[in-house]
Amino acid sequence: MGVGAGSGVVGTGAGAGVGVGAGGVGAAGLVPPQYHSGNVASTTVQSTMFAAVVRAAASVSAPLDLTAAGEALGRGFNLVYTRNFLATLKRKSAAKLARFPGLFDGERVVRARTLREFDDVVTAPLHGFRDVADYWARASSKPWLRGIEVPTLVLNAANDPFLPVEYLPRADEIAPCVVLECPATGGHAGFVSGPFPGRYDWLPRRILAFFEAS
Repeated sequence: MGVGAGSGVVGTGAGAGVGVGAGGVGAAGLVPPQYHSGNVASTTVQSTMFAAVVRAAASVSAPLDLTAAGEALGRGFNLVYTRNFLATLKRKSAAKLARFPGLFDGERVVRARTLREFDDVVTAPLHGFRDVADYWARASSKPWLRGIEVPTLVLNAANDPFLPVEYLPRADEIAPCVVLECPATGGHAGFVSGPFPGRYDWLPRRILAFFEAS
């Protein structure tokens, strides 16, 4: 399930030398080390190679619990976003099916009205998962937060409509090097500060400050 994502790296002058900071927003926020698509800062925060290169990482508004996020995107005002996103996914899927007939059930794709239905017919089977429940459970990043070995900022607003606050990780579910911040506001990768119309520099400043301090 991709929910609008972006990632990147920056050089920092922290410590004795220049290091690398890796950051991801949305679905690029955190990826279990055995998967290279789906749902931080890199595909392998836990890997030795990653730890040797990257000094710090930041995850912003990641759908840490794919099941909770998927269900949230299937109800209420979130459906406005979901329907537009699904339209994009369906066009891309139709193009892929034209190139590879029989790859998945095209009629089920057309009928899909939620991300759960789409992931069940396309994303899950194409990536070796039994079904959408298996995909969302095994590809979620939340269970991997305990094993992270690189200083990592996990930033999710408490009012993010894509991930209800009750599904955010608890302090006992993260590694000692993980800093979990859950501002009361910020929505999904919003974090606008100051009086109207607001400034958008709070988020990059917070991430760079974390990188410099790590």
